Amino acid sequence: MITETSFKCQLCETTISFHIEDSSTYLAKTDELKFAGMELATYRIGHEHDELYHVNVVTVDHRGHWRGHKDAYKEDVPKVKKELHLLNSNNIDRYKSQIFEFLILVDSLENWVFEVLSPDNIMPLSIAETVLETLSEIDDDLIEEGLRTNMELFLVDQNFKVSIFGARSIVYITKSLEKESVHQMIFDQLFFFDFDKNSEEDHQLLFMTILELFDFLDVSEIDNKKIGELVDMAYLSNPLQTSNNDVVSDLITKLVNQKSFPEHLVMGAISLLSGQVTLLELIHQGFFDDFNSLMDIVEFLKIKIKD
Repeated sequence: MITETSFKCQLCETTISFHIEDSSTYLAKTDELKFAGMELATYRIGHEHDELYHVNVVTVDHRGHWRGHKDAYKEDVPKVKKELHLLNSNNIDRYKSQIFEFLILVDSLENWVFEVLSPDNIMPLSIAETVLETLSEIDDDLIEEGLRTNMELFLVDQNFKVSIFGARSIVYITKSLEKESVHQMIFDQLFFFDFDKNSEEDHQLLFMTILELFDFLDVSEIDNKKIGELVDMAYLSNPLQTSNNDVVSDLITKLVNQKSFPEHLVMGAISLLSGQVTLLELIHQGFFDDFNSLMDIVEFLKIKIKD
């Protein structure tokens, strides 16, 4: 009859019990030899004590009888590996960026992956898990707190770049080295974006829109501040957040009288003020080339509403 094995931890005298037929009760087993009619095996058993992990290496016979200690040592408490999940379902049409072949954001604290761009032959979750595994093996001194750390990993026959800031890591494959300055402008938004507001599909559309803007416009034409304003106001049907019809009517009058703005932009801004579309929807109606002017109009209206 096989019995439960009990012994005292050599490090703290705590009584520990395990069962040789239940692999979930011990860390590892090594078969040894037969001696005096006994079949002996070595087991590693761990338990937490004072925020450390005590590991005992013991010899036990085939009936579960404890036959002696071989070793005991302390180590850090093992981290429980939490399963990553995909934050968005990627059920919108995929945009083919001229800058990135692959782009995801991984949050190791919340255990999610946000997919911006991913070709069919690359699995975002699998790549994210490998990246986090690699990062866990890197000396903490190499990743400076409060600063961005960049590295490269060669996985599935592809050269992935990784940019790390706090608990978030951006994993990407770049297409265009000429637009490398664009990366940081996009990463600025991803690293600090609040994913708790609106739906994940909305977020994906927003970041794909930002990528599309960078494809339409030259880097020198893009103001990072305006990208930040787009992120803040993208989902608002009225970015000025006023429901006062008199105020809206007055703003429309001022906008029409402002001769420096092209007519098609004025009409777009009026539909925005009237709550007919969101800023993000308006850009997708063909205002990519006019993004800077459109944001100038929004800024003009924000100033006028304060007058």
